[in-house]
Amino acid sequence: MHYCRQAFIQDTYSAQAARVLSVRISTLANWRCAKCYDLHYLKVGSRIYYPADALIAFLDRQTR
Repeated sequence: MHYCRQAFIQDTYSAQAARVLSVRISTLANWRCAKCYDLHYLKVGSRIYYPADALIAFLDRQTR
């Protein structure tokens, strides 16, 4: 999987993170609930944000 680090300048919403990771939004919700992956996120009110560096680190760990 190829990705550009410059594309992740700011925090991303769940929908954007799901597109980047090629998973459904519901899959991200399941991962958050089950805590089965070490994917850091921020919850502000009812919104979920994924910091850009967290997505990059997650992708790096998955593509050893």
